[in-house]
Amino acid sequence: CLAWNKADMMGIDVETDIVLDHPNEMLDILQGVGISLGEDCYYGNTEAWFEFLRGWLVDARWTGANSKYDASVLRRYRIIVPDPAGDSMLAEYLHGVPEAGLKARVWERYGIRMITYEDVVGKGSKRRKISECDPQLVAEYCCGDAYFGVRVEADAVATLTDHRKALYYSDLSLIPIIMGMQFDGTNFDREAAATELANLEQQLILFKVAIDQIVVDTGFPSRIDT
Repeated sequence: CLAWNKADMMGIDVETDIVLDHPNEMLDILQGVGISLGEDCYYGNTEAWFEFLRGWLVDARWTGANSKYDASVLRRYRIIVPDPAGDSMLAEYLHGVPEAGLKARVWERYGIRMITYEDVVGKGSKRRKISECDPQLVAEYCCGDAYFGVRVEADAVATLTDHRKALYYSDLSLIPIIMGMQFDGTNFDREAAATELANLEQQLILFKVAIDQIVVDTGFPSRIDT
């Protein structure tokens, strides 16, 4: 059993085989999970590790970089975690950073070069799936993401203004809502939507008639000129 005060913030990161051209948390295949407990980091890629996490993470206070992806993948594999208590990407966005990728932020904040995804899987024709890569390198890569996800989030949130900090926690609360929409869908009232569409089309017709009349009344020689 890992000794850890569940009130403290831990970092979680998942590694997956990407099914499409880009990561998709609803399709990608879980290959491993890394957790950061302060300076100690752990990684596993076996069903025994996943089974342990199913019971151990149910009340974890955790953060990550793009934590919606991690939480969604874990949920698909029945590893249920609480709603994320932080997200380094969201925090950095509120600092006005347009590209809040973890590797770039760690380099800019601390001058540390992290292992990149391409370092692990390669490039071009030599690109491989995570499951085909050196497990030791994958573990180091995953644990680095878990560790720095916590560190960057803490430093980024600490330096937000009060107004932006309120926006941060508001944005954070939307993560489980969006996840719920992805997993469960949303209700859609077809009859109400059809009625609204018909009303809108009727309004557009009335607007067209009104605009045409204004053109005539103001003496424009051509409607196209208007």
